[in-house]
Amino acid sequence: MAGGRVVLMLSCCSLGQMRERNFEGDAGLAMCQPSANAATATLPKLLAVNKEIGDLDEQIRQATRIIRLPNDWQTIQSEVERYEAIKPIVRARAEWVLRWILDKLKNPEDTGAQARANPRSWKLVQWMLYVLPVSRSATQLRDADFLAILERALQENFEKDFTIETSVSGAENVHKDVSESSETVQEDPKPSRKRKRTSGTNTPSKRVSVDVLGLEQLFVAIVTVVKGIAGKVSSSGPGEETVSSEYMKVALRTESAQAARILKFWLMAVQKFLTVSSASTFSGLDVLDDRLSLSFAIQIWELRSVEATGGSGTSADQFSAECLIPTLELYDTVQKANNSTNSAQNSPTAPANAAQSLEKVLVRYLFGPARASFYASASSKASKSMDLKTLAAKALASNLEPLRARIQQAAEILDSSEPIPDTFLPFFRAIPQLLDLAIKFSPIRSPKSKIVERPWIQAAFVALAECAGCSLEAPKFMAPVPSVEALEKSLGVLTAHNMNVDTKILEDLFWFHSGFTFPLKQKRTVCWPLIAALIKLDPDIFLPKPRSTPSDSSGRPVDLSGFLFDKISMWATEIQSTGNTDVKCNKGSGHVSCSRDFDQPEQVVHSIIVPLMSAYARNRDLLGFISRWDSQLIENMFSSRTFEELEASITSSIWEDRSLNLALVSLFEKSLTQSQVLSLFEQHQGRVKGLGKTLRSNSDKDPQKRMDSIRKGYSSSVILNAFLDSLYSDEAIEALKPQLWSLFNSYTSLIRNDSYRSSSDPTLAWTLLCKLWTILWPIELHGSSDLQKKYVDSLISRACQDAEAKDHHRNTNSPSRVASLTFLLTAFDCLISVPGWQDLAHEKLQVVLGFLSTNTLDLSDFEQVMELLCARFSHLLDHIEPQARDRVFTTLFSNISEITKHDVRDQLLASVSQSLLSIASPGTIDVYLEIVSKALDGIEANNKFVSIAEELLLQVVPAASSRTQREALVDKMTDILITRPRNVPVSLSVMAHLMELPNSTAKICSSGSALFDLAQSLHDNKLESALNVDLFQELVQLTLDHILKNKDQPQNAKYLEKFKSKLTSATKKASRCYPARLAILKAAFAAQKDAMIITIERYLLILGACLNDTSAPVDHLLDAFNEIPSEILRDNDGVLTSAQSILLKRIPLKVYQDYMVDGIGNCSVSIFSPQTWVLLHRSAARFQLYGKPALFLNLSIRLLREELSAQEQRVIFSSVKDWLSTLTMIDKLKLVGILTGSAEDQDRVPSFRILHILISALDDAHVEDTEQRQQQLLILPSLCQHLSTSPDPAIFNALLDSIDTILRGKTCLLSQHNIESVLTVIVVLSSRISPTLPSKHAPAIYARLCETSRLILLLHRSRLGGRFHLLLQLLQNLLFCLFIPNANRGTPRPPWLTPTSTNLSPVNSSQYSRLLSCLCSPTTSSVSKHSWTASASHSQPSLNDPVKAAREYASHHLYPLLAAFCRFQLNGRLEPAVRERLLPGIWDAVSVAGLDREALEGMNAGLDSATRAVWKGVWGEWRRRIGGMGEG
Repeated sequence: MAGGRVVLMLSCCSLGQMRERNFEGDAGLAMCQPSANAATATLPKLLAVNKEIGDLDEQIRQATRIIRLPNDWQTIQSEVERYEAIKPIVRARAEWVLRWILDKLKNPEDTGAQARANPRSWKLVQWMLYVLPVSRSATQLRDADFLAILERALQENFEKDFTIETSVSGAENVHKDVSESSETVQEDPKPSRKRKRTSGTNTPSKRVSVDVLGLEQLFVAIVTVVKGIAGKVSSSGPGEETVSSEYMKVALRTESAQAARILKFWLMAVQKFLTVSSASTFSGLDVLDDRLSLSFAIQIWELRSVEATGGSGTSADQFSAECLIPTLELYDTVQKANNSTNSAQNSPTAPANAAQSLEKVLVRYLFGPARASFYASASSKASKSMDLKTLAAKALASNLEPLRARIQQAAEILDSSEPIPDTFLPFFRAIPQLLDLAIKFSPIRSPKSKIVERPWIQAAFVALAECAGCSLEAPKFMAPVPSVEALEKSLGVLTAHNMNVDTKILEDLFWFHSGFTFPLKQKRTVCWPLIAALIKLDPDIFLPKPRSTPSDSSGRPVDLSGFLFDKISMWATEIQSTGNTDVKCNKGSGHVSCSRDFDQPEQVVHSIIVPLMSAYARNRDLLGFISRWDSQLIENMFSSRTFEELEASITSSIWEDRSLNLALVSLFEKSLTQSQVLSLFEQHQGRVKGLGKTLRSNSDKDPQKRMDSIRKGYSSSVILNAFLDSLYSDEAIEALKPQLWSLFNSYTSLIRNDSYRSSSDPTLAWTLLCKLWTILWPIELHGSSDLQKKYVDSLISRACQDAEAKDHHRNTNSPSRVASLTFLLTAFDCLISVPGWQDLAHEKLQVVLGFLSTNTLDLSDFEQVMELLCARFSHLLDHIEPQARDRVFTTLFSNISEITKHDVRDQLLASVSQSLLSIASPGTIDVYLEIVSKALDGIEANNKFVSIAEELLLQVVPAASSRTQREALVDKMTDILITRPRNVPVSLSVMAHLMELPNSTAKICSSGSALFDLAQSLHDNKLESALNVDLFQELVQLTLDHILKNKDQPQNAKYLEKFKSKLTSATKKASRCYPARLAILKAAFAAQKDAMIITIERYLLILGACLNDTSAPVDHLLDAFNEIPSEILRDNDGVLTSAQSILLKRIPLKVYQDYMVDGIGNCSVSIFSPQTWVLLHRSAARFQLYGKPALFLNLSIRLLREELSAQEQRVIFSSVKDWLSTLTMIDKLKLVGILTGSAEDQDRVPSFRILHILISALDDAHVEDTEQRQQQLLILPSLCQHLSTSPDPAIFNALLDSIDTILRGKTCLLSQHNIESVLTVIVVLSSRISPTLPSKHAPAIYARLCETSRLILLLHRSRLGGRFHLLLQLLQNLLFCLFIPNANRGTPRPPWLTPTSTNLSPVNSSQYSRLLSCLCSPTTSSVSKHSWTASASHSQPSLNDPVKAAREYASHHLYPLLAAFCRFQLNGRLEPAVRERLLPGIWDAVSVAGLDREALEGMNAGLDSATRAVWKGVWGEWRRRIGGMGEG
């Protein structure tokens, strides 16, 4: 004790040497030994501060001036400046100031409220804590009860919601808060002095009303103080530092109740700031703490004094009572910020770190004590043979009472017919979030531990469900929709974690909260999403129970699936009859309102019925599902319509959905035996046969029998339709041949039965006949003329009658016509080559194709038939009679032109055209082209047909048509463009397409003025868009190419003479050189070979004259300059000089400089668009219009930051590439430094993409100059440095492109250190400290890392040397990325793999496997330059096998990788497909590691028991697959 007193009485000098390392040397001594006169002089001034008349700000100014703090003490942030500022301060006076300001802060009266709301007060505390040693400052904090001050400050300023004031500008707010903070205090009406004396300390009469920015500054100041105190608490140094930290812990230690209140107010403050972040900069917290300033408040809570009698249970109760609600609100807000793409001003990792902190608090103080209490209760009741599954998490339920109260309050608001406020929604979202935390942080590492933890997870789920308002008892009132959604998402959490729950619990949830039965005598809502979630978690609860299961006396149905199917049918029937998904079905005393979440029957089929079908099949009871399916079809066939109501358009039942057929395909033959399949077909074939007998008999005497027969026949038809889709094995078809023929006979009879057609829709019958025909034709029907005579003629006649539009039978609707047309096309496809039936097929085919019209079919049905015709039966078009082809094709294309959906129409046109041109005969193709040519003339008659005719011509391969046809089409398009231009881009495209082959007698090839006439038409009709001009130039160049190839022919020579004359006339004056004529000029210059049309001098003269004309099209002129071939510029200096002078005269160099400084906003460059600047950039590169290389480089970077298309960016990069080819090595190396050192605050993607082009352009040659050599070797480390810090995927790709280019072919830029730099950066990128790249690009990121690593092994293995430790760490990181980690187990994955839903693909696994194979099985070229073993140094290199030596060397280093592979399997899992692709590489690694058995044995000895067991399994599997000797 005496020693302690001595320590406390030490001098200021001794204390200064004890407290912090900042006070060392002479400066520290100067601080410790101030003059006594100075101390004496300042004390009276300090004592007089309180007596001065003035506000708190003025008093703080006087106090800081007295103790010699600088005037700018509030803004100093640098540690060095702060250290210099406190040198003249006397510690005794600083201690007095700290005691004085703490007295101000703890004052319960009005002045205390003002001080606690003033940021300057807290900043002064921060400075004094910095000056004083810990022992003295801790004493002052403890005496002043600092935690009580902190609690009051947080409660007074941050408990209530913020009010955002918009009347005062941000700048005024800042000035007000900094200079006159005390003026922001507004007084309430002053009470009497007597009332003021008796008022409590927690309710001051003055309240602080500052805007959000002012509150933010206050909170930042408070956080800074607490951070400084917490930093001294957490000091982990030896000796005196440990003693000092204990001093400060005493100042921060309090009882649990106060610690809970502080944590509550702190959480409320942070949550409010995040909520109003859009109205506040909130920029200080991410600088202060990357965890959103939560760690300091949590530290106060963890330092609390735990009562000896209460233990963790009392702390949990206090945490729950005070902090649970604020924690959940903040957690919800942080989760939103974490999921947001633009997460405010905080750093990208701040929301994630804050969420982790909150999760740890919830797990430690909510779930931890509750779990301990649960298992303690279980162990105490174990002797009484209590079932662990029936235990409830009572402690958790008790701790969730505040959350339950909020949810109950929301339900009461909803009961009053008011909408639930948004502030209550986070509490509902918290239910599944809490369950997810309970599962993630449970010790589940193996299947055994999962079984052990299942009772606790189940109890937690029940407690949370009851907290949400969904108890396991019959509810008196309907649960609110948010409660049911919370329960649904909780079930989804269980499904995601593959956690099973007792079936009794799930059945209770279904029975009480599905909305079918409860609440009684009230309005009920069917919760389809909840039912779907239950089925997704455990569909077995709906399966039939074993017979030994005791009956339920609560009135529940024994067959839950049958009960559910009945409800689905009732709901679907009401939807079909009313067309309203929010139907109300009066049942008993209550009614059911169906949930709008599942507003279409298809959703119920996909989410409920199909999963239940799979569950039945998985439990070997597919027959049970088919039986229930059959029952629903029978019961609901006519529930929504009677015979009299059966109209042409019949709505299908939900049980006829196509999804059921598709789901049955994968289950039918796998789940049923051949005898079961045979039995099913016999059963339903008997029904269909019985239906025919009933209809043929006089059944009017017994209408009920007739009705039952029709119902069963309808049900059997639907089910047989699904069965036929599911038959794919030849054995099953062969066994079912009798039944199939019987069905074919029955439906052939039914389709001709008028009684059947009057009571049923023939669509299903035609569909079944089509499928039966497809199955039976290759078996027997194709080889039996008797069978063909029996069925073909009658069926085709009946189908043609049904397909014909003139037949207005009430059951011949659009779907039935589609079905009959499908049958006809299928039959024609088979009969078209059968002797005896060809004539009938040809005749009827023409008739059937005439039925394909939007007048006879609904648009969707017409599209369906046309897709079928084009995809499967397009070859039938070639079998139409020649005299009928014109009519059929015209009708067909006219109908296609009526389709309004352009994507569908274009797809059909392309399919028809490609089919005809690829398989049709020349005669058919001629008819096709003739029809299209005729359509071009019918502008007014059928404009839609004209538009598709032009598109059809684009599908024509020029070689597939004759020259006469091509020339006629070109002439027709020429006349159209000259006389009545329309759809010009398509017309020009067609002409250019047809001119790919010579058309010597076409107008544009025989008349030298035709192209100029086209240009004049484009100009007169104002059709000179960029696209039209480009297409026209292409057409001109193609035409001149054909002419110039045969220029000596008289016709062509005459053509060229006329063409040159017209060109000279058209270019005489600059004003006459409009874009279309410039296109002719450019095309002529590009097509000529020896300047026979126009010389380069004349070409430049024309362009120069046009460029000087301000009205001339600058873009087209620049494009003309840029199209001058590089060979001409390189071989003729005069041409280059002339072009430079022309361009610089029109666009001086200053324009480029102004653009780089101010962009397009500059007045001197605003006349040019970004697209024009792309052309200017191209001209500057080709004609060297820049002063220095750096000028052009900056121009390129600035231009790439504009909003440009991908094509324009490619043009810029191409220009840069051409420009770099003209530079020397010295200039290129200088540009590398400019690109790698660009400003961090700008978009750096253009710089790094240009850098890749620059590196590709570097010569692979070593330089003699030492400085240049050093510059070469610094390139790769600089790239690696940027790569390790950039979160931009574009920069990531650009930098890796550069690195890969260097590795592939720039050996002059490589060294041992550079290879190590690349390995190091890949290690960083594949670890948890990687930059936060977007997770959606995870597979591509991983692929690139593997490829770069493979390049090192493949091309630079000789440089690895003794650096295998880097390579092994890289391989381990990449291997770990393939694993899906268990919840909260093992090392975190890289940030680009952080979301649990982001996993790598089997392709990535193959890439890693190839990387391992490259390491373990190297090529000879990759290892030929290196001696791998020390023992080989004395041998001749020619006698060694380098591959064998490399494998032996690698064998000494691979065992850590194999150990990591085994360890990763304990903390995660591999997807089956990923594991399958990975194992070949693992087996290569095991094979090579087996060369060093001693290392493997050492590894085996060093593994723990669990990892060793995994290794034993890996070794055994390798021996079984590959083979080997010995034991691992």
